[in-house]
Amino acid sequence: MISGKQIFLALALSVCSIVSAGDKEAEAFYQQGYELYQKGDYYDASKRFEEAGIEADSPVIKANSLKARIAAYQMSKLLFKEFNAIEELLERFPEYADFSTLASREYEIAEAYFKGEREPKYNLPFTDNPCVCNASLIPFSPN
Repeated sequence: MISGKQIFLALALSVCSIVSAGDKEAEAFYQQGYELYQKGDYYDASKRFEEAGIEADSPVIKANSLKARIAAYQMSKLLFKEFNAIEELLERFPEYADFSTLASREYEIAEAYFKGEREPKYNLPFTDNPCVCNASLIPFSPN
């Protein structure tokens, strides 16, 4: 006969395996992002870190992927995305944030914007012929 403790143990183990499945996928995305970051492909690394944060169940993994995303944005010089990611870290995971360092970085971004620095509004695949208008690019055109 199966006891109540055995049933509880079986349920606890099944719940742990369900929770860790998302974290395993998140760790795989994080590892891909780390490899891209090491190769200098910071923009694609930021995308993998973002996917890791989405897949993760653990707040530690979510916070670490967000920190990695901030670093990738900084290396990509995507100031607005970096600023928003810093704000997200401070709002969602303040216990994992180094407030003074992040506030200092936000100040640096604000100073850069004040001095006129901007990130590209969009990334378009350009052609050799400037007269070519591709209908698929219209959603990315400025207003």
